[in-house]
Amino acid sequence: MKTIGIFADKPSASTGFAVVCRNLANELSRWFKVIYFGRFGQEKEFAPEPTMLPNEHFLYVPTQGGVWDKELMVRILKHYDEVDYVFSEDDWFSADGLIHGSNFWNKPFHFLTPVDSLPMPLEAFANIFSACDKIYIPNSSWETFDGRKRIKFSGAVPRTEDHVKSVYLPHGCDTTIFKPKKVPRESQFTFFWIGRIEERKNPAAFILAAMKICDKIDARFFMRSDWNTPSARRVLQYIQMRNLPFDLDQMADVPHAEIGDVYNRADAFVCTSKAGGFEMSINEAGACGLPTLCTDWTFMNENVVHEKSGFLIPVEGYCHPPKPDPREVRTSDLAYGRIWGNISVDRLAERMLWCYLNQDAVKAMGRWSMANVRRNFQWKDIAEKLKNEILE
Repeated sequence: MKTIGIFADKPSASTGFAVVCRNLANELSRWFKVIYFGRFGQEKEFAPEPTMLPNEHFLYVPTQGGVWDKELMVRILKHYDEVDYVFSEDDWFSADGLIHGSNFWNKPFHFLTPVDSLPMPLEAFANIFSACDKIYIPNSSWETFDGRKRIKFSGAVPRTEDHVKSVYLPHGCDTTIFKPKKVPRESQFTFFWIGRIEERKNPAAFILAAMKICDKIDARFFMRSDWNTPSARRVLQYIQMRNLPFDLDQMADVPHAEIGDVYNRADAFVCTSKAGGFEMSINEAGACGLPTLCTDWTFMNENVVHEKSGFLIPVEGYCHPPKPDPREVRTSDLAYGRIWGNISVDRLAERMLWCYLNQDAVKAMGRWSMANVRRNFQWKDIAEKLKNEILE
């Protein structure tokens, strides 16, 4: 049996990368010996011996946090030399260490990266994608890179193909966790928004749309975020100053299973993001029986079927990613040229009002969305496709 090393955030972390890699690791254990290297699992370096975690099917090695360091990767793969393949999901601009360690020891590197908007800078293709044995992208942008001639890469691994192999690999949804259930909640019809208070997630659009209709309907507006960041505190102050009918929930590092209860406190999900590689919350909400109102822009709109599992809200303008704020989450300087779409606040407010006035139709759309997620986004099927690509 071949051994695959999966490099990601620690499996208990409340991050998208951890959720994806933990589920893939469990499913890939049907065909591989899986060693999961979890960053932020310990203060320094990495554990010299793997352990087993309750309810998981892989071996776990905690490592230090931060972007994967080049020399740390070399040391890890030297110590765990039984690893035949390296796999990770990360931002493409954070993959240098993963590539360096894999190529230093001639390990094939398979890289899943959620490209959230185009165009991509040439540096991404030249320095990252050309250096991977295969890349996996959870949206239609995979076609942009598949078959393109590699730009010369000086790594140690001899490439058997001169062209980049790009594969569509969506994120899955655990429908044993995300499903309709009875939970304590407000009796009024409730719209739900979740995410960090940041430019890409665009929480202002949800707040402004709610303000347009909150005096006309008896509805609640539910937001879950980390309210302790500087940006979030300013938004919180605005909501309180305007005395808006909002229920605010604090994000916490909790088991992912608990998030299923959060979705069930609402009736419709709102995704106002200006761009997204694969907004997992859309499918998680859908699996819980919630339709989604989503920006009709890359690439969130690929997981909402207009007027069946929700509504695609038109954009009213375009913008570029902002320059990094040193107080907020790190971004890359190379990201500036990508194009984001601003959701139309007026059209969003109209659709939210329609949802309130047509609650039976909203429930029917939620049922359609639940069936769609169960049919097309099962982790077992996604992991089997990944397994076939790795062994090809």
